[in-house]
Amino acid sequence: MKPEHWAGWIALIVVMAFAFSTVAQEGAGNRIDRQTTVIDIEQDTIIGDLSRPDQEILGGRAQPRHPSLIRIREGFRTKVLQSVKDL
Repeated sequence: MKPEHWAGWIALIVVMAFAFSTVAQEGAGNRIDRQTTVIDIEQDTIIGDLSRPDQEILGGRAQPRHPSLIRIREGFRTKVLQSVKDL
């Protein structure tokens, strides 16, 4: 960048900084300050009953009965007993 252009860039930066600070100050003046309300209920006595809605115990859905996916082979027991006898 040429030194002749530095002055122009610095001037532009100063002007923009001044403009942004002015806008920020104007925005701060338009803010509405909200008041806080404090309610003290320590001296009050609250009397009442606890009311709940009528309760019912709902049972879950009955578990569906599916047939077993495990099939026992025919003659399995006899083959196991035979293999034990062979030992």
